[in-house]
Amino acid sequence: MGNLIPTLVWIPLMAAGAIVMYRSGQIIGKGLLVLGLAQVAAWLTLNWTGLFDNRRMRKALGKELAVLKPGFRGFSAFVGFASPRHTSMLDPHEDVGYLLLTPEAIEFIGDARTIVVKRSQIFGVRFKANIHSVLGLGRWISIEGRMEGKPFEMLFEPRDRDTLIGNLLLGKTLKIRIDNWLKRNEPRA
Repeated sequence: MGNLIPTLVWIPLMAAGAIVMYRSGQIIGKGLLVLGLAQVAAWLTLNWTGLFDNRRMRKALGKELAVLKPGFRGFSAFVGFASPRHTSMLDPHEDVGYLLLTPEAIEFIGDARTIVVKRSQIFGVRFKANIHSVLGLGRWISIEGRMEGKPFEMLFEPRDRDTLIGNLLLGKTLKIRIDNWLKRNEPRA
């Protein structure tokens, strides 16, 4: 639904703009204005509806987290997750759930999977583009490391806010928190 609603806004406006251009025989004019408005309307609609049902999922998975991790008082963030192998034109997220920072590990407890990675196995955190980046509405936080001699990458995107732009802004804070958590294990100079 998060992708369908913006498409339902975009298509009629694009068609209207094309019809106005065709009937007037002019490329520059009202038709072009309608085409431009279609892009803005679709972008705004995607920002506001792109996380359709996010609040309900966050609340439901929060209740599960309370059962699975009773008394957990550390840092947690609601995130979308994807492995590098995941591809989808409609949704960059393979799963949604909670990212937890514990003293010795980073954990993802999602709707479909649970992942635990020791701090000592992680060697880097960086931003990486995703499909939301094309529109200026998001990006991944990539956690990279080595487990059992093999490199791995986990991709996360914050979903604690109800808008894509709100989560994009939250991403910087989340990356800094993960960076600081990772540095706590390094020797002090």
